[in-house]
Amino acid sequence: MTDEQARNMAELPERARGMPDAVRVALALNLLTEEGLPHFHRLLAVTMGSDNAWSRWNYMWTAEEDRHGCALHDYVRDARLFDMRAFEALQYQYIEAGFDPESSGDPYQIMAYTTLQERATQAAHANTARVAGRHEPIIQRLLARVANDESRHFRFYRDIFRGILEIDCTRALQAALKVVPRLAMPGHTIPGYMEMAEVVGQAEIYGPLPHGGGRMSGRV
Repeated sequence: MTDEQARNMAELPERARGMPDAVRVALALNLLTEEGLPHFHRLLAVTMGSDNAWSRWNYMWTAEEDRHGCALHDYVRDARLFDMRAFEALQYQYIEAGFDPESSGDPYQIMAYTTLQERATQAAHANTARVAGRHEPIIQRLLARVANDESRHFRFYRDIFRGILEIDCTRALQAALKVVPRLAMPGHTIPGYMEMAEVVGQAEIYGPLPHGGGRMSGRV
C-alpha cells in the first residue's frame, strides 16, 4: 500500500461521516442483495442444468458478482458506515430466508426475470453512485464500476430473451406476461426490506417507476 493509499484509508471514515441516512440505506440494500449470491446461483443452476454452456456462464457470472459483494463489504466496513455486527446478522437472516421466485423452473420466465432484474440492479447502483458521490468520491467510483458490470449482464440477458422472442415468440411473451406484473426483486426477503425500499424511493435514489410498477423497489 502506498503512502497516498494509506492516507486515503485513514481519512475514509471522516469523509464518509456526512453520508445521508438514505444513501446508507441504499448502500445496505445494494450490498445485502449482492451478497445474496447463493440464491441467484442456485436459481440458474437448478433451472438451466449443468454440463452445458449455461453452467459455464453461471460460474463466470457468480465469480464476477462475488467481487461486487466483497468490494462493497470492504468499503462499508472501512468507512464505518454501519454497525457491522448488526449488518452481518441481517445478511445471515436474508440468506437463511431463501429465495424462490414463482418463475423458478421455467427457463423462459427466468430469462425474462433476469433481464429486468439486472437492469434494475444497474439503475440502483448507478443512482446510488450519483448521490453518494456528492459526499465521498471513492464509493462513487466503486459503484460506477459495479453498475457498468451490471449493465453488461443486462445486455447479455436481454439479447438472450430477444433470441427467444425470435424463435418462440408466443411462449416468450406468455413468460414475460407472467413475470412482469408480479416481479419481486431478490432482496424482498431481507428483514425490513419494504421500509428500507421506501426510504430509498422517497430519496429518489431508486423505486418502481422506471419499470412500470410491481414490487421493484430495491436490488438493489
